Amino acid sequence: IGLAFDYSSRRIFYSDIQRGSINGVHFNGSGHSVLVQKQGSVEGLAYEPVQNELYWTSHRDASVGRVSLSDPGATPEKIVKLGPEDKPRGIVVSSCIKRVFWTNWNAQHPSIQRSFLSGFDPESIVTTQIRMPNGIAIDHQLQKLYWSDARLDKIERCDFDGGDR
Repeated sequence: IGLAFDYSSRRIFYSDIQRGSINGVHFNGSGHSVLVQKQGSVEGLAYEPVQNELYWTSHRDASVGRVSLSDPGATPEKIVKLGPEDKPRGIVVSSCIKRVFWTNWNAQHPSIQRSFLSGFDPESIVTTQIRMPNGIAIDHQLQKLYWSDARLDKIERCDFDGGDR
């Protein structure tokens, strides 16, 4: 389900839900590799080019994970562990402000959430008038987040702190 790109190395990263893996392949189809295994249901992927890291959301264990792509032996880590009712989905990163943002379609408390790239200080920035936030995109120039809501059938936007919605 998840898909991310590294334009400088011309690679695509994608998740394989059946195998619970995150894989990489060059744009031309060569160089396929399994980057991360046993991550459960990886729903969203985001590439962070400054540190050369890959971030993902895992629906099954309600977490946000990351791995360094600079070190082939790097161990994947869960940087944010969410609650048992949480269902993280889409994910984006901002290298400029060193933040990761994700959608959470928790049935009782859906939200847009963020933390620092390290996972420090996770918080919900949008919690009202939201039902099932799905995909999320980032506009670095305008410093806006955009997301789709599958239940409300609309696309919304806000500032990086959840304001100006």
